[in-house]
Amino acid sequence: SFHRTVWTSAMSKKAGSADGAMEAVKKMMGGKAPTCSYVILKEDGTTQHKKVKMGLMWEQGVLGGPATIVGMYEAIDAIVLSVDLSQMRGKEKKAWEKRKNAHTLPPPMEEEELFGDIVIFRNDIDAEPVDLPLNEWEDFKKNPNAKKYQDAIKKREAELAEMFGSDEEEDEEDDDEEDKEEEKPKGKRGGKSSSKSSAPPPKKRK
Repeated sequence: SFHRTVWTSAMSKKAGSADGAMEAVKKMMGGKAPTCSYVILKEDGTTQHKKVKMGLMWEQGVLGGPATIVGMYEAIDAIVLSVDLSQMRGKEKKAWEKRKNAHTLPPPMEEEELFGDIVIFRNDIDAEPVDLPLNEWEDFKKNPNAKKYQDAIKKREAELAEMFGSDEEEDEEDDDEEDKEEEKPKGKRGGKSSSKSSAPPPKKRK
């Protein structure tokens, strides 16, 4: 399951800009993709730290198969990737199912059953890849609920709210629009007043 986060919401808003999305693609196509460090949780339970040029399809090259986002640890801006078995069929899928990863991820992903290697990399608030030092990952893994990580989450939420506006502000704007619609006077059928008496006209005296 995909663990939804504040970061994910912000990235989806950023991706909503066609200019922003095209600029990111141009960087990768033009060979300007950054080379950054990332963490690999090997299927045998060991951990490695490597660098890779994060161009188009770099995740697939590292994992050896189609990649999917497992979730996000917003306290350290770390994205978790693994192979996507839903895109596999037949013998290929069965072969991957025999490669269960021996690692247990920190909460809330401790119940995830993943196969092959797991990649953990970092994006900054602008969705740009940056280095993820191994010692930072190891420290977080030991105590993901430490106060410094809770404070980091609050700080990031505040930054995102300042950049994109909070969900509460958006809800208030929607409510204001609805109130304005309700305040508009309703038109009368046929443009005639409904206050006209329906009583029959008086008879003329002979």
